[in-house]
Amino acid sequence: MESVLAEDLTELSRHHSAVRSSVTNSEIGLKQRKSLLTLLNVLRILFSTE
Repeated sequence: MESVLAEDLTELSRHHSAVRSSVTNSEIGLKQRKSLLTLLNVLRILFSTE
């Protein structure tokens, strides 16, 4: 019984770690995308012909 609980806790820990890693990667991707969009907007303003 204890070994089954230990295995379940180990699996839960792995799953939690994988989900956390996925969320972190998504957050990094969103930050990079926002930075790129900001840069593109600045460049558009600098090089606009108006």
